[in-house]
Amino acid sequence: MSSGRTKPPAKPSPFATTQEVSAAAGEVHRDTLRRWCKMELLPGPTIISRGRGGVHSRWPGWAVERATWIAAQLETGYTLPEIVEQVKAGQAPAPPAEPTP
Repeated sequence: MSSGRTKPPAKPSPFATTQEVSAAAGEVHRDTLRRWCKMELLPGPTIISRGRGGVHSRWPGWAVERATWIAAQLETGYTLPEIVEQVKAGQAPAPPAEPTP
């Protein structure tokens, strides 16, 4: 029997995992993501330690959209240097604006 209540929609996470960013880019290897970070196509992840649970990378949530865009640009035929120029020119999906106090 249902109480008639529905859960509110879940808020999108402000963070993403390496697996989520990789999947958004078409299942690229994590070394590819690192290279894209060095080229400043993606933001670098924050490394989080979980003690005995090991460490993992926590990416900004918007990295998923950017990775999808990079993959689409590559599929279209653009080279990585051309995509870097597009990012510098502001033609890539941008990170969300910082909230004003």
